[in-house]
Amino acid sequence: MELRVLLLVLVSYGIHALSEHHPGYRLELKQVDSYASGTLTRAKRLEKALKTSKSRANFFSDRRKTSNSPTKSNNTRDRHSPELSSSIYQAGGGEGEYMMELSIGTPPQLIPAMIDTGSDLVWLKCDNCDHCDLDHHGETIFFSDASSSYKKLPCNSTHCSGMSSAGIGPRCEETCKYKYEYGDGSRTSGDVGSDRISFRSHGAGEDHRSFFDGFLFGCGRKLKGDWNFTQGLIGLGQKSHSLIQQLGDKLGYKFSYCLVSYDSPPSAKSFLFLGSSAALRGHDVVSTPILHGDHLDQTLYYVDLQSITVGGVPVVVYDKESGHNTSVGPFLANKTVIDSGTTYTLLTPPVYEAMRKSIEEQVILPTLGNSAGLDLCFNSSGDTSYGFPSVTFYFANQVQLVLPFENIFQVTSRDVVCLSMDSSGGDLSIIGNMQQQNFHILYDLVASQISFQRVECENL
Repeated sequence: MELRVLLLVLVSYGIHALSEHHPGYRLELKQVDSYASGTLTRAKRLEKALKTSKSRANFFSDRRKTSNSPTKSNNTRDRHSPELSSSIYQAGGGEGEYMMELSIGTPPQLIPAMIDTGSDLVWLKCDNCDHCDLDHHGETIFFSDASSSYKKLPCNSTHCSGMSSAGIGPRCEETCKYKYEYGDGSRTSGDVGSDRISFRSHGAGEDHRSFFDGFLFGCGRKLKGDWNFTQGLIGLGQKSHSLIQQLGDKLGYKFSYCLVSYDSPPSAKSFLFLGSSAALRGHDVVSTPILHGDHLDQTLYYVDLQSITVGGVPVVVYDKESGHNTSVGPFLANKTVIDSGTTYTLLTPPVYEAMRKSIEEQVILPTLGNSAGLDLCFNSSGDTSYGFPSVTFYFANQVQLVLPFENIFQVTSRDVVCLSMDSSGGDLSIIGNMQQQNFHILYDLVASQISFQRVECENL
């Protein structure tokens, strides 16, 4: 399918808090597939998550090529044109993604929406919308008409950047519009508006909230595609219109999250932390830089993954030209992102094949065919305590992330254990959320670094 990539530019919108103090905020996250509990088998959920992860990787890879294209600057925009456009990956209905409830409007309305470090704009399903039905659990869309603080942006507002591309000229329809197009043909479009959002303070009572006026977001009036399990998307990327950038001066331009194990009971909670609660403490905290550059997508969080070991043995790639084994570093340099919305870690084909081979050599169990879409599976005879090797990722600043069994393998069915990583099929590697589970991960945009701490997330 042809992927049209257009540039979305939003000028930072003025936001002020109505609370004199800005304490920390802890927001509960829920895994998307928990909303569909009982409708799919475990293997089918894992298979769907892998499919969504690969679709996302394909889009990121395509967007990377566009970022590197010398013609990308030819898509200029008229600042008075009312329509904002972009193309991003398919997110709706994916298994293994995470949702939070956004409190928005006056009086407040609680809207469940997926968090996403791979995009920027916040958008919600709104009233008077085509294909914006309630989801299977009756969760509501955002009723903009019921909010006394909701405002549409006029098209001549300095906060509404315009669009001008092939065959589409500047036009005015009184209000600022947005349109997101997705790699699989799904889309969302509607009005760009502003409203009040609020967060309950960490450890405080329900009535102790901080309010932020003038929060900019897309009010979805028309959808196409599979959006059954979310009412919107909350962008946590690095550009100016993401949640973390819009509220940056109030939240310190940082956030963190901690995701419980995929197999944790429903009582175990994952969390997103904002403000002063987004902090790691202890001698075991490690940090690695966020990479930047003109050739890198400035929404995504690039990190310098330098090498990988399996059971302490370095993963090496056979170089056909030299006839020798070489480090995986050159295959990962400036090509690795860490992402909340991709479930599985996906590595560039040479690196994945080399790691897969190393794991297969070290696990002395019978291999099986494909299970849940995963291609390296073992017959464990029900014994997952067998000596499966750990995998260690080595990042810049001598950062080592040692991944235990639960972060590397998944029990897809009785007696079947599969490697929960795969090939990205392209030139980009993505560290997915399954490998991030039970790490508290801090994104600090001021220090331009990502920090890690191994914890039991349900205890935070």
